Amino acid sequence: MDVEFLIGADGVRSVVRQALYGADNPTYTGQMVWRALLKSENVPPESLEPHGHTQWIGPGRHFIAYYIRGGKLVNVVTQQDTDAWVEEGWSTRGDPDEMRLSFPNPEPRLAKLLALITECSKWGLFTRPIAPNWGRGRIQLVGDAAHAMVPSAGQGACQAFEDAYILGRWLAACTDPVDAFTNFRRIRIPRVHGVQRLSLANNRFKHMHDSAKQKAAIASGTGVDGKVDWVWGFDPVAQWDKDPVVPAVYASETAVDTAASIS
Repeated sequence: MDVEFLIGADGVRSVVRQALYGADNPTYTGQMVWRALLKSENVPPESLEPHGHTQWIGPGRHFIAYYIRGGKLVNVVTQQDTDAWVEEGWSTRGDPDEMRLSFPNPEPRLAKLLALITECSKWGLFTRPIAPNWGRGRIQLVGDAAHAMVPSAGQGACQAFEDAYILGRWLAACTDPVDAFTNFRRIRIPRVHGVQRLSLANNRFKHMHDSAKQKAAIASGTGVDGKVDWVWGFDPVAQWDKDPVVPAVYASETAVDTAASIS
């Protein structure tokens, strides 16, 4: 069957990407993630006050919880360094007691959240190369198929949404899909690569083993979730055809090591 073009939006294990570029050989980070969903009615409100989300960071691990689905549920995630091999996947059933042990000696509010967990899932965290291999000719990859990233900046799905909107605008603006895809990659790749590096830097920062240095960075406002207006302030409706603004620290291949100490 002849098609005008092909968009590969088939996720981190993209068949389209593999057909174009072969296996991508993901690298295990030595970290694993636990996830649980709680009914909001069972969660003490003070656990998430005052902003509806909370985060704990400790040596080799971090925890985050926030409301989803209009406040009906609370998404709870812990991530820890581990010497064990954990397979990549998102549906492997975990043991709630083991999830609780991923954040030992919790302070009281955190302990309450962890005590509520009765079911959880787990998976190993893997990285893939940051590369411009997003497609060619009449084939275009988007989302995780093009640019999977570690979940330490909360941007995986967000960047996929940006892809969808901006790609749609370029397809509407260009008579030739090849031109649309070329322009899409020109605009999107620098920004998304910057976000990928930010995510890696955040991941390293959250798992620092030097607690004093970590606390000092957080107190100074240069720690995790620091200066990221360039991420949150981006307006795809107004900027879909504009060259993106990416801070120099996230704009190069050497950015991650530098950014990990200041992001």
